[in-house]
Amino acid sequence: MTQKIVSNKALGTGVAGEFYSTEPQRTRGKIIESASEALNLIAVAVTHVADEDDQVGVAASTVFAGLIGSPKTLQRVGLDAQTVIPNGTAIECILQGYVIVNLPAAADIGDFVYFTDATGLLTTIAPDGVPPASSTRLPGGTVQIKNVIAAGLGIIYLDSAGDKSDSTGT
Repeated sequence: MTQKIVSNKALGTGVAGEFYSTEPQRTRGKIIESASEALNLIAVAVTHVADEDDQVGVAASTVFAGLIGSPKTLQRVGLDAQTVIPNGTAIECILQGYVIVNLPAAADIGDFVYFTDATGLLTTIAPDGVPPASSTRLPGGTVQIKNVIAAGLGIIYLDSAGDKSDSTGT
């Protein structure tokens, strides 16, 4: 009997929201409560909800809480990776590690990673580039391991205790 071979790039390179390696990793459990549930997607940035220690949300404040991670542990209505996570769901916020994420365009190793304040979606720019408007640098956020040649999966490193400065020095 011949063994069937599955050829799927996403399976070979990982799933957005998962760790790429077993090097130092840090997560924290939280409850997601975003103003717009439609923004609750895997591997987007969330911020702390004011006066609620255990709650985070997309665009909830200006205090970074992590990236939504561990997609295989979440209960979702559909199997699509972009199905929204309902408010009130327990999630894992990734605070440190090499993480597989969706990037909107090509990126080079060493590019800085930002999240859009209003949507939590990630974007990248060269270290000497102009930071995107209405965006915040992911703490320690840089593209790592391999260049990303087009929109799609990429590997970034983040560390919530890391450097948040950008090319402007802020």
